[in-house]
Amino acid sequence: MGSDGKFMDVPYMGLSAKAIGRSVGKALYAEFQRRKWSLADTAACAITFDELNTVKERTDGTTEALIEAGFPKERIYRAAEKTTDVPSALDAANVALTQHSDVKRWLVFSVNDEGVLGAIRAMEGRGFGADTVVGIGIGAGTGFTEFEKEKPTGYFATCIISPKRHGYETTEYLYKWIKDGVAPPKDTRTSGILATRANYKQVAKELGL
Repeated sequence: MGSDGKFMDVPYMGLSAKAIGRSVGKALYAEFQRRKWSLADTAACAITFDELNTVKERTDGTTEALIEAGFPKERIYRAAEKTTDVPSALDAANVALTQHSDVKRWLVFSVNDEGVLGAIRAMEGRGFGADTVVGIGIGAGTGFTEFEKEKPTGYFATCIISPKRHGYETTEYLYKWIKDGVAPPKDTRTSGILATRANYKQVAKELGL
């Protein structure tokens, strides 16, 4: 608020949680189609944390994109984690796996890389591997260690959020506003860039990570 007690009209730059989630959903469905998996024995596991609206928007965005692409809503199973880390995601995924033991292939998504990695660890414990799991995380490179493993796992990709871009562009906008009087856009929302085992090093380099 300003000194007059009224809300100030200031520019905003931040993440679009929904757009990030939707990009994950589109990528999951594209890989599902590329592998020519059958809908009859494939399901999606969403490791969720609905207590925080921003992270809920990510998984909601992924769910929406999957359904719009043609994946059946009734085959998307939500598993709530207590905290947004690997152990909690592993526990949540184990519950879903027990409840849906008929599923032979899984698409996995979550609010972050840790959620997906936890689910993948749970699935590995039940015999699922890179040929039966497609997991796509969200983060700033936490999942890169998975790509560095000699043998591929179900962790297929991550949607990288670039902290450098936000810091650089915000500073640039502010500089031009002060120096040249060029006001920044009122609302700038960014998504992320998808990186796989094949290109993550190049993507990370381009993002300054």
